[in-house]
Amino acid sequence: MITFPTNYLVLEGSDLSGKGTLYRGVHRESGYRWNIQDRSFLSMLVYAKMYGRETGLHARGLWGELTNLNNRMVLLLPTRQAILDRYSVRGDDIQDEVSLQRVVDLFDDHDWLGDFPNVMVLDNSEIGREALDESVTTVVGWTKTKEEFSLDDISAEVLGFVSAMPTGAADDMRGYESKISFTLYDDLGFEEADPDVMDDPEEGKYYLGIFDELTAKIERELAGDNEYGEPQTASSRRFVYTSDTCISFIQILVRDGLLDMHVVLRSTNALKTFSKDLRFLYYLLFRVCIDYGELGPVRAASLRVQLNSAHLVR
Repeated sequence: MITFPTNYLVLEGSDLSGKGTLYRGVHRESGYRWNIQDRSFLSMLVYAKMYGRETGLHARGLWGELTNLNNRMVLLLPTRQAILDRYSVRGDDIQDEVSLQRVVDLFDDHDWLGDFPNVMVLDNSEIGREALDESVTTVVGWTKTKEEFSLDDISAEVLGFVSAMPTGAADDMRGYESKISFTLYDDLGFEEADPDVMDDPEEGKYYLGIFDELTAKIERELAGDNEYGEPQTASSRRFVYTSDTCISFIQILVRDGLLDMHVVLRSTNALKTFSKDLRFLYYLLFRVCIDYGELGPVRAASLRVQLNSAHLVR
């Protein structure tokens, strides 16, 4: 079975937006299932803007966090009035009423982050146990659903992210070209491994060439057909495929019972070809696991994918 795990779940929003309350509620509801972070580079970016500091480093940091699709963000955007009502009751150790409204406006300016599929914008203006329970259920359900993604779901997540990428001022994180990355795991059931991808009329010949070259490399290394004349074992770092084509790098590593396949795509069309590429890479992972028992025993497999340039070509 495929698992598309959560690297970390980050809760973002202004002072008095309810992050701490939601933090405790999600931990309680999920049984401390996730690494939940209170604030991220988004807060660093917002406060840098507020106090007139350099924003570029924080913008790039935020972009790096978001482009790892195993990270999930919940951006809390209660109404300004809801924030002011909470301030009138609780006060704040740092903000006054004027500065608090400025913070709220700056976070509201980033509501467009909700266009990204790994970001949820949540209006938690309502107070009370029932409203909190509803927010907690929403966040827990959303995060669990993403962890159960199929290959098609993951391809759609990549396409959704690329489709939402904005352009604009560099100091607002917009316009950066950056890698997209993600990791999926399989318990060796490989229910979605489909050999038909090798017969794809457009990409099948290309996939077969990669398959043949990588498996031949593994076999040569296991046999000691290398510049050292030394047969390689499961701990080898030499099971590598390289190319200047779109799928440009593949490395097989076996560590602590995990067979890991790290893949770099120098370029990919997220609309037309990536879903096929992902199915091929998953099938290739399956074949390596079943064809090369000398690399085992393994308890699970992982596919780490780095897209250096994901784009749309219709």
